[in-house]
Amino acid sequence: FIHISMPELTPEELSGIPEFAKAEHLNSYNLHSNRDSLATIWSASQLIYRANTLANDRSKEGVLLAIDDMHRINMATAPYLYSLLGERKLGEFVLDKRVAIVGAMNDSDEAGFEGIESPIKDRIGILKVNFDFDHWYELIGVKLNPFVVSFLKSRPDMVLEIESTDIEQFATPRSWTYLAKEIDYIFLAQEEEFFFENVFMIASQKLSLKASREFAKHVTYIKSLDIENIVRTKKLFNAKS
Repeated sequence: FIHISMPELTPEELSGIPEFAKAEHLNSYNLHSNRDSLATIWSASQLIYRANTLANDRSKEGVLLAIDDMHRINMATAPYLYSLLGERKLGEFVLDKRVAIVGAMNDSDEAGFEGIESPIKDRIGILKVNFDFDHWYELIGVKLNPFVVSFLKSRPDMVLEIESTDIEQFATPRSWTYLAKEIDYIFLAQEEEFFFENVFMIASQKLSLKASREFAKHVTYIKSLDIENIVRTKKLFNAKS
C-alpha cells in the first residue's frame, strides 16, 4: 500500500532526475561544433520506483497506489497525472501490471472543489461513496476513548458535520479520533480534573461549538454517575440521557 497526498506531491517526485549522456551522433546538429554533444536522460520517478519495487515482491498479491485529495491537484503536477492515469507511465517508465491505482477526493464547494478537468475525468471511473457510521464505528470508533465512544454511540448524527471554511471547526471521524487521543494523553498525564474543567474548550479545538457543547454535557453526565457502584450492584442505566 502506497499513500500519496496530491497537494504535497512535487513535480520532482513524478518526473525523475535528469542525467547527462554523451550523444556524439548529434554533433552534426550542434551549433558549437568544437565540443561533443550531450543529451538528457531522466531517471525513473520516485513514485514508479516505489510502486514497481513493491510489485516485484511476489510474496504480495499486488500493490495499491492510493492518491488522496485528488481535487487539490495543482498545475505543475497535472500533466504527470494525465500520463499516470491514462497510460500508467511516467516518462519512459511504465507501472507494473500488479499495481492498481485508486484516488479519493472531496467534491464539496467548502473543500475547494472546482470540478474535474475533462482529460482526467476521461481517464478514471468515479464512484460516489457516502459515510457509513456503523462500519466506521465497528472498525475504528469503538476503539476510541470511552467518553467519545459512548457519546458517538448515543449521538451518531454528530460524528460528521457539514464541512466549512469558517474559523469554527467542524466534526469529522478524523477530528473525533484526534480528540479521543488528546483525552487519552490528558488522562495518561493524570490531569483528569483539567479535562473535566475544560472539556468544552478542549473539544472546540476539534469540533463545532454545537458538538462541543453536547459532548461537554455528555461528559458531565457520565462523570456524575457512580460507575463503581453501578458495576457492583449491576444497576441498569441509560447512557443516552
